[in-house]
Amino acid sequence: MTLLHRNGSDDMEKLKPCPLCGGYVHIDHSPSYFRDHMLYCEECDMYFALDSVHATEDDLILAFNKRVAQNRVQGKWIEYNPKNDDKCRLIKCSECGLTSIVGYNVPYKDWIERRNYCQRCGAEMEQT
Repeated sequence: MTLLHRNGSDDMEKLKPCPLCGGYVHIDHSPSYFRDHMLYCEECDMYFALDSVHATEDDLILAFNKRVAQNRVQGKWIEYNPKNDDKCRLIKCSECGLTSIVGYNVPYKDWIERRNYCQRCGAEMEQT
């Protein structure tokens, strides 16, 4: 699904899909992070905002759509448990170190199959 956004004129601007997962992105009008609006991806929880708190919706969409396609880095999920906790384990990205806490009731293989990229750095993850 592509969101069409009406900018100041009668032109319609298409909002591109999420650069991390290809999911549906929409404008989030809930003020948070000191911004009036941000872009949000339904699939991977990616937020996109501009540094200026005064940025308009049009500024936001133009900046998001102008992004340069980049080659993704290959990474892998690393499972570790530094405190030998029997309730949860830590899984981190080999590229940026983003760490997720995952309960032992969630099978590791199921967890990594649903996460084929890192939410922070966008690295494509090996499926083992």
